[in-house]
Amino acid sequence: MVKKRTLFLLAGIVWSIAGFNVLRLGVLAYASLVTPLRLALSAAVFALFQAGVFGRLVKKHTIRILSSPKERFRFWEFFDRRSFCIMAFMIVMGVSLRAFHLVPEVFIAVFYSGLGTSLFLAGLLFFRQFLLYSDKKKEDSTMYQKLIRNAFVSTIAALCCGVFYREFTKFYNFTGKTTLAFTHLHLMVLGTFLFLMLALFCLHTNLAEQKYFLRFRRLYAVALPFLILMFFVRGIVQAMALPLSAAANGAIAGFAGISHILMALSLIFLFLGLKNAAPLRSVD
Repeated sequence: MVKKRTLFLLAGIVWSIAGFNVLRLGVLAYASLVTPLRLALSAAVFALFQAGVFGRLVKKHTIRILSSPKERFRFWEFFDRRSFCIMAFMIVMGVSLRAFHLVPEVFIAVFYSGLGTSLFLAGLLFFRQFLLYSDKKKEDSTMYQKLIRNAFVSTIAALCCGVFYREFTKFYNFTGKTTLAFTHLHLMVLGTFLFLMLALFCLHTNLAEQKYFLRFRRLYAVALPFLILMFFVRGIVQAMALPLSAAANGAIAGFAGISHILMALSLIFLFLGLKNAAPLRSVD
């Protein structure tokens, strides 16, 4: 049995893994097929699934979990039966389309890229809910404690990324430079160390009450995982020596640029919050 907050973490892991695998297939198929029209079609597929399927599922399960009177859940209850059926159908359909060559490669590139992006975004939204979750019944659940938990999660993620980097490059006998080498470093600096410092600020100032700090928290919960994802995408391509067209390479660079822009915006919100924060008055 697990807590509500853990359900969001499990949902984030499942959706992110599924989305990453589907998106990877689409990006690989795009290697020599990139055109502006096909990228636009992929964006349309993403918008369709995000608005009509996965966006609604994230909202539905978030409301279901938060409104439930239960304090403990079975670990598989982050989904209901219908959602598991949808996931199973998509897996079977995806494997069948590729295994039996039922559709051309251009369909795989266009459809899987849009679908995989929407799936992965659903995972990020569940991770965001995991990071922002607070149990209102616990009066001692302060921002300090939330940030300490965030630091702990970032540390575990950094350790896992470090292991993946070592084993993945070893498996492919890769000895050159790769962005995979920076995933755990970024998580330690932008995750663990930053959250620990902010926890100290929240102990001695009213930073937690600043509106800009709350905006930072919401945006950072998406920006940091997105940044790490793009390190993984670029690093896996480098380690596997995958041939990419100039357009595909530019698309990866573009998404990486978006992740950096989101990080920059969130850090601007953070500094605005720090600027407006005032020291807490000590009570004698």
